[in-house]
Amino acid sequence: AFVELSRMSAPLRLLSQAEAALVDLRLMSDEFGFSLPQLMELAGLSCAAAIRHWRSPVEEANRHPLVVCGPGNNGGDGLVAARHLALFGYRPTVVYPKPNKSEHFAGLIKQCSHFGIPVVAEWARG
Repeated sequence: AFVELSRMSAPLRLLSQAEAALVDLRLMSDEFGFSLPQLMELAGLSCAAAIRHWRSPVEEANRHPLVVCGPGNNGGDGLVAARHLALFGYRPTVVYPKPNKSEHFAGLIKQCSHFGIPVVAEWARG
């Protein structure tokens, strides 16, 4: 369940990049056994769910999110988020100027294509 930030009793603490990397390493350790694709799926779904919570796809102004993805793991999170946004009723466009050539990323691009999500190298505003 989502909690409005203004209603939280304790201040929200964000992780540094180094702390987030350590969390990922621990989750992918033998102790927890998560794979990188599983973590990407969870991160992308979480981003899409947060956007849906704050900006309804029913309103035209919110319906067309732009998802900018790089070649790293955050880019994979973005591709997953775009897919979930499409399933939630949005019409995202992905700008992906420097594609990752791995098999996993090729699968994420294929999934976006299957759901009718444009994936472009450059964004031409129009």
